[in-house]
Amino acid sequence: MLLGVAVALLGCPTFDIVLQAFDASPPKYLAAAIIDIALRIEFGSGRQHNIMASTESAATDFSHVIDWTEAMEQCGDDEDFLRELLSDLRGEIDAQIVKIDAVLEKPTNDQSFLSIMRASHVIKGASSNLMCQQLREGATNVEQAAEEANALSMEDRDSEKLEEAAKKVKEKYADLMKAVENYHKFLESVGV
Repeated sequence: MLLGVAVALLGCPTFDIVLQAFDASPPKYLAAAIIDIALRIEFGSGRQHNIMASTESAATDFSHVIDWTEAMEQCGDDEDFLRELLSDLRGEIDAQIVKIDAVLEKPTNDQSFLSIMRASHVIKGASSNLMCQQLREGATNVEQAAEEANALSMEDRDSEKLEEAAKKVKEKYADLMKAVENYHKFLESVGV
């Protein structure tokens, strides 16, 4: 009864259908009706559809950047919370990129590749939690290349092996930067 009154008060055009479905199978349709009511209360009738549709559309266009459905599930289907986390991720990525740039510009000691490993590991973990596959893959590749370079013995560090290892790190880093650029474009497209 309360559900029927709430739906009617909100002007739901499918009032009779929702009631019939609710009477027929309460568990299956109760969640959908409650979600609809909550969205209407929070956003007003119709507005939530525009917000969600535009975000889902942008997420589809950037499916190589983020799995929006999985990310929403990670955040309990709270889009505002997800947007906040995606913004925080941007800040974290940018901070780690500054660290990697500094090391690549002027490697100072035998800890340089270790610094790159740590920074890329942070990006990998944070992007994995938010289902940002392209960032995760790019960061993983940089981390692995830096780990290989870091594993070179001191004797090998004075040879061409170090140059080759550094070149590989820079190549993987260029791929990561493409992923970062795509992530920034995605955020811009959804207004974050």
